[in-house]
Amino acid sequence: MATDDFFRARLDQMVDLRHALAVQATRMSWAQISRFRRVLGEAGVEQLLKTTIEAAVAMGGVKKTEFERVIVDSTVQSKAIAYPADIRRLLRAIAQLGLGGPLWLC
Repeated sequence: MATDDFFRARLDQMVDLRHALAVQATRMSWAQISRFRRVLGEAGVEQLLKTTIEAAVAMGGVKKTEFERVIVDSTVQSKAIAYPADIRRLLRAIAQLGLGGPLWLC
């Protein structure tokens, strides 16, 4: 991570939470957004994003140079992390209950 990125303000400090869109975001059913994305499909969502960006550039709300560097916050993405201690406990419980399972792992 570059040093200048480390000292950038957090998103919640940059967004005015009293703004109409921020207020609306607290009132939205985000489950409906997920359903909307499923109906559109991956290609539809990409096309919607592309059109939105093109409209923002055309209206002068955003400059093309602002898209040269993008910071992605991946903290909301689920990660496939294996926890060996947890699986070992699960296998031991299965073996102790007599439900089968590899005893050599216990």
